[in-house]
Amino acid sequence: MKDIKTKNGYVIFVDDEHYEYAMGFHWSVSRSDKYGQVYTMIDGKYISFKKLVLGFDTSLRTLSKNGNNLDLRKENVVAFDTYGEYFRAMHQMGIIRADANSEFNEAISKGAQGRIPKDKKHSKYIGVTVVSTVRQYQAKIKYANKNYHLGSYEKEKYAAMAYDKKAIELFGSDARRNFPRMSYKKLCETLALIEKENVAIFKDNLSKRHQGRQFTGVSKRSKYVGVSPTKEGNPKPWRATISYQNKQHALGSFYTEVDAAAAYDNKAMELYGENARLNFPRKSG
Repeated sequence: MKDIKTKNGYVIFVDDEHYEYAMGFHWSVSRSDKYGQVYTMIDGKYISFKKLVLGFDTSLRTLSKNGNNLDLRKENVVAFDTYGEYFRAMHQMGIIRADANSEFNEAISKGAQGRIPKDKKHSKYIGVTVVSTVRQYQAKIKYANKNYHLGSYEKEKYAAMAYDKKAIELFGSDARRNFPRMSYKKLCETLALIEKENVAIFKDNLSKRHQGRQFTGVSKRSKYVGVSPTKEGNPKPWRATISYQNKQHALGSFYTEVDAAAAYDNKAMELYGENARLNFPRKSG
């Protein structure tokens, strides 16, 4: 694959076999985005790249499999004999409103890869959604009208790799990917290591959100995090508890509520560091 810069500053991608011939013309893009049509002027007439170089009949409707009309490789352009086929393809790519009776077209569905619903926050990567409330990155992909949820990750890059792995499995080697230079084998090896780290990270983050929860069945009546009353008759009426990675730690019983809260803070700093929820925030420096 080679690239050619157009007169109005955009870059088009062409097959190696078409490069020298295409370089003999001055190309322009009709619109300033990836959906623009690429054309040249010959004897005062507009001639499209698809007709002049790729040899497509002008009576045929064409679409780009990956949704980018500036990618003019032969394998990326598909032609349709009828308007019905053409519009069904656009439905699947999300270019126009979906038709409930649209048939699945495997080649064109590649162009819909990584599309995120309008109510979701986009990541910079294909197929990744940002869940800001819990600082997670979720990877999803759609194939044959079925949504695949590929998991949640602490790091955006990891979710993007999970997407790439599934994209190759569903769409083959020419799938739209975030890391096209990474082989399928390398993605599998990397994700195997990431999964171990990812489990540990989420386990730790879950603990951070659960700081200060009491033992099961104990009602919280203290105004302090991690502090609850002891059983009746105990000379020390307050106790401190803290949980970390699904393990609960009893920090002892105390005569005063403040002492119990201070004990909680000390252990929280030990376990959670700067992410600790404290009863008595400490001044930096």
